[in-house]
Amino acid sequence: MLLHNKHNLQSIIIEGGTKTLQTFIDEDIWDQAHVYTGKMSLENGIKAPIFNAKPHTRKSIKDTSLCIYKNTN
Repeated sequence: MLLHNKHNLQSIIIEGGTKTLQTFIDEDIWDQAHVYTGKMSLENGIKAPIFNAKPHTRKSIKDTSLCIYKNTN
């Protein structure tokens, strides 16, 4: 997908719900994803999108894990 860049944009941050994020994942129109995971397990709520990529980088920040994924397609 090629976008006309008349505003000289270099990045766009997408924060959305499961449906929005899943659409970008399914359409393969993402470059990088940052996924933060804590130790607490939630029993109820909205499920995260299905994301089957392998992390490029892993970092620990106190009790939180940060995985950075890069789309190589």
